Amino acid sequence: MSIKILDPTSHVVGKDIENIGDLIIKKYFNLLLEDLPSSSDFTWVNYQHKFSVNEVVFIGGANVLGETGKSSLSAIWVPNFKSLAFRKTLQVVPIGVGWWSYQPGPSARTSRFYKKFLSSTLPISVRDEYTGLRLREAGFNNVHVTGCPSMYKQKSFSCHIPDVALITFTNYRPNIARDLFLLKTVKDRFKHIYIFPQGATDMEYMESELLPADKGLFKGIEFLDRDLNCLDNFLSSTGAMHIGTRLHMCMHALQNQNPSICIAIDNRAIELKNTFNHLPVLDITRLPHLLSSSLDFSFEQPSDFDSQFLSYLSYLGHSIL
Repeated sequence: MSIKILDPTSHVVGKDIENIGDLIIKKYFNLLLEDLPSSSDFTWVNYQHKFSVNEVVFIGGANVLGETGKSSLSAIWVPNFKSLAFRKTLQVVPIGVGWWSYQPGPSARTSRFYKKFLSSTLPISVRDEYTGLRLREAGFNNVHVTGCPSMYKQKSFSCHIPDVALITFTNYRPNIARDLFLLKTVKDRFKHIYIFPQGATDMEYMESELLPADKGLFKGIEFLDRDLNCLDNFLSSTGAMHIGTRLHMCMHALQNQNPSICIAIDNRAIELKNTFNHLPVLDITRLPHLLSSSLDFSFEQPSDFDSQFLSYLSYLGHSIL
């Protein structure tokens, strides 16, 4: 059986990937595929791919669910894909996905949309209980809460907090007061500070809004190239601690056994923390105390965490065969 996987890196700004976090999702989604007990062939395709009938389509990791009609969700519902799915000639299976923001509903229209669109027989995997609740309210009984693919196979570790920090900001959730507070708190604690522009317009946000608000805070700070290989080399060579508002950057740092804190700014991080309490996700107001009260960092992945994904993958693999 041929299985197509919608590539989250299909989102581009000009010629650049819109969000390096999509590369991170793809990296760890491939780990999931290696453990899927199926003889199927997997092919990554972009959102404009011309699908054939009788295919299984995976959608992995990203925030692709929500109230229908939201412009933020329109990119993947391209006509060929949607029309085939509506005719039930495709089996569309989200894996480790999230629900876009806190919203009322789901409305009757949204429930009808997903009933036509998503597989009602193959098991669906979601990142958190909030997303699971939304889909169950839409009438789905085949929902499994597994966490995000970027959390798969994380290992527990402890380390000394280094003198190097890596900051991330989020251009589409701007908050000048919050982000300057984050930067100041980090500068008070760390000797060397770098910023990684994960989003395509993160630099624009910093240069047009944060920098004019307080140029002094940016003195001595360096910027990394917007490249995943560059990021990985930096993490491994410096042992830097990530502190920022990018959820998948936090998960990726933990995967590399770098200390990491995600500052919660939307439902994705908040609901992952509510579902998986061990994650280092916190409100910005708690950051100064945490950084001043400890010299060490510990991350404890529950010993049974991967079993949730493995159980789901086993169920999915046997359902496809």
